[in-house]
Amino acid sequence: VFDLVEAGVDLSGTAFAVPLRPAGTDSPSALAGRGEPRRADILPIFYFGVPNLNPYQLATGKTAGPLSDGKPFINNFLPITETATGDLYGGDMLRLNMAVPVTERDSEEFSDFARLGIIRAAAIGLTDTSFANTDLEFIPHMDGFPNGRRLEDDVTTIALQAVGGIVLAAVGLPYDGAVEADYSDLLSENFVSALNFVAGPTKNDLELPDGFPYLADPHNGYSYVKELTAMPPNAFVVGNEGGLGLGAPQGFILDQNYPNPFGTSTTVQYHVASPGAVRLEVFDIRGRLVSTLVDEARTEGTHAVNWNPAGLASGTYFYRLSVDGRTVSTKKAALVR
Repeated sequence: VFDLVEAGVDLSGTAFAVPLRPAGTDSPSALAGRGEPRRADILPIFYFGVPNLNPYQLATGKTAGPLSDGKPFINNFLPITETATGDLYGGDMLRLNMAVPVTERDSEEFSDFARLGIIRAAAIGLTDTSFANTDLEFIPHMDGFPNGRRLEDDVTTIALQAVGGIVLAAVGLPYDGAVEADYSDLLSENFVSALNFVAGPTKNDLELPDGFPYLADPHNGYSYVKELTAMPPNAFVVGNEGGLGLGAPQGFILDQNYPNPFGTSTTVQYHVASPGAVRLEVFDIRGRLVSTLVDEARTEGTHAVNWNPAGLASGTYFYRLSVDGRTVSTKKAALVR
């Protein structure tokens, strides 16, 4: 942002020109601070919501870089409060949440993709040709986290993806490696990696009730881990032709072994997104390799292997999945004799 300022770029009419507080020393606004590059990303996403001002509009329709007008991303405007002394402050999340229309819960879009929240809204706005315009209109999941507080949203994954710059890339401030002015190469390797990130379980294990308090009754933590992570998450790309073609393949997933803790044997299941050389290794608590469960090529799909810990003592062990020499995930198992 300061390169733009020093270069004499006109920032009027953009979010960077709004004098929000707190603006630090040598900062034109709260969204642009010297030595604080992530302010332009983290502050609006988690405090103001993504404002309907460029550059925070989807890259759809942009023709002259990130500061040109594009597709409005959120059906609300940057909430600003002016005090009696003329100072300007950002609004609050409650007003933002109340201003965003709700996605219909009986729609397939909600049932299949609710967990993705605002990340899904960004993908739809870029890939669905019915939204290939610069009109202000409702996009499904704009009410998702962080703009809303839906119980179905995977808030941990969405928050980490937003911190990783997913939303910022979707509005035309792309990852390294995406350099085309028409945004035809937004799907960079780093962007796909961040888009595929999953922080844990990808769905609720039980249906949410229709009435207050909506949450299901709690139960023990061991009996349902396998079911939570057995299926890979849905892809992010929508099904129709056109748009920017933004999407990502389903990721590599390592399930929690089941049962766990275990005595004589346990099953480890994993999902491979594309063919590759798979290694599934077991280490003791000191990091010593004690068993290799898989060491061969595997085709795309879900696979399972039985682990019989013959000769091993009771204790904690770690099993690690690697594909083509790259570690995918490591999980912990408890052996009880």
